[in-house]
Amino acid sequence: MLWSMQERKSDAYAGMKVPEAGRALGATWKTMDEAARAPWVEASKEDHARHAREMASDVPSPEFAREAAGSSGAAEKAGAKRTRPHATDGGDARFGGLSAKAWGKQRAP
Repeated sequence: MLWSMQERKSDAYAGMKVPEAGRALGATWKTMDEAARAPWVEASKEDHARHAREMASDVPSPEFAREAAGSSGAAEKAGAKRTRPHATDGGDARFGGLSAKAWGKQRAP
């Protein structure tokens, strides 16, 4: 990825759409010999190690920890209004599980 991000900036890929450029970059990478790839592979290993070190000391925020733990449904039990339709509401799947009429009422200002 480090090599492709750098190489993508060259004029050779100007005007190409992302999928086209990706295929061309992949083909170029495959034709490169080990000596040409070596600096990029080493840089990738170093970046991977750096990321691992940073993530080892990362402490998630309390909000993220609550989200990651999953919702207990306490807000719904307390009577909080849902802001999005849920599949368990019954009705048509095209409207997020609501009937077309209920969807229209929810969407109305």
